[in-house]
Amino acid sequence: MSGIYDDMQSALAYQVETFASQGVIVYNAPGTEGDPFNPPTAGVDYPISGWNITGSKRNKYIEGGYIVSSDVLISVVPFSVAPVMSGKITINGNAFQIIMIDPATLDPDNPVVWRIGCRK
Repeated sequence: MSGIYDDMQSALAYQVETFASQGVIVYNAPGTEGDPFNPPTAGVDYPISGWNITGSKRNKYIEGGYIVSSDVLISVVPFSVAPVMSGKITINGNAFQIIMIDPATLDPDNPVVWRIGCRK
């Protein structure tokens, strides 16, 4: 069944990169803390294709928190890693904290689009 999701991801990635990509969006995956036997690792940057919607609905309640009008909601095609809340998003050189991650899919293992809420 994952073949159809792979095809949808590829088609969406092509469409976004060709027609809808808005600026440079980078996901910074967090590194590890490390200990005396395992050195810490630095975070890794992943350039991603997506589009952003600046200024969301005013004070919309989503999953235990509020999305306010100054937040940025972005939709990105899946990339090498799954985003986590401790990661960071950079949009056109501006760093944002991740406040919401919502995979848009019918199959939880193969999201077609990640919707990510960001706050400065």
